[in-house]
Amino acid sequence: IQPMQILVGSDGTLVVSDLGRFGYSLFRTDGTFVRNVTTEGMMPAMRGGLSWHPRGGVVGTFREGLGAARPQGSSTVPVMLVPFGGGQPSRIFAVPMTARVTQSAGTGPGGRTTANIVVGPPPEFSPETLVGVLPDGNVALSFTSGYTVRVVDLNGQTLRYLQRPMRARLTTDRDREQAREARRETMASGRGRVMISVGGGGGNAPARPPMSDAQLARVMGEMEFMDTIPALQGMRVSPSGKLLVERTGTNVGDPGPVDVITPEGQYLGTFTGIGLPDAMSRGGLAAYVDYDDDGVAHVIVRRLPAGWR
Repeated sequence: IQPMQILVGSDGTLVVSDLGRFGYSLFRTDGTFVRNVTTEGMMPAMRGGLSWHPRGGVVGTFREGLGAARPQGSSTVPVMLVPFGGGQPSRIFAVPMTARVTQSAGTGPGGRTTANIVVGPPPEFSPETLVGVLPDGNVALSFTSGYTVRVVDLNGQTLRYLQRPMRARLTTDRDREQAREARRETMASGRGRVMISVGGGGGNAPARPPMSDAQLARVMGEMEFMDTIPALQGMRVSPSGKLLVERTGTNVGDPGPVDVITPEGQYLGTFTGIGLPDAMSRGGLAAYVDYDDDGVAHVIVRRLPAGWR
């Protein structure tokens, strides 16, 4: 079991993506377990790119699991619709793969074949795959360094592009040093290290010890960087169907300006100093996940500006 992402569907279903189960666990909002939904050997993405679909299911990025027909070294990952009311997952689009994934096989307890999947980070400042589902069921995607949102239907046909004349900026030495410091803090704390073992059985895997100074130095030395900083770093679709597109801030990772755009491409305005919410309600409330000095997460609820709703 390896839960990675969570969302609440418009029908109140609580969805937890689980790399270990190759699918999703569904719950009611009171915490009652409903059922598991598998994705036919496809591994849900570890972050980003997961949205509720009005048909009753989720749209997100995936990776073929072990034994799949995808050739080693394939440079794309699929964006798929996984229905929860029956039917098979369907591919919508393919986006560039930035994560570095390696896999190996071995023998576990009792002679069982095991497989380890190691997911390495992409080069720093690689464009995120941003996914949003519009009220009509079409899908908004952004996966390049520029300010471009592509709207596609469920067959992958491009319907239109939403663009603004803003380019990715060049990466500076200050950007690289800030990224190294952030990676150093993450790795030293034990976060950011995910290892999945499939098929071994026989109890829990042993805990991985903290990284030594030498290991940490090696990780820092192996970091790679893109030459440009992507123009966009986040995207949400409001319950009314507006696209909230967050531009990259002055410091990468800090909240940036949020543009409000209609699904047809009409620019409505920009909000600053608020940041992109983690979830929104039809009544205009927004939830933000924040962390205190001890790293403990808590949720802040705010009322959104009228133009966001």
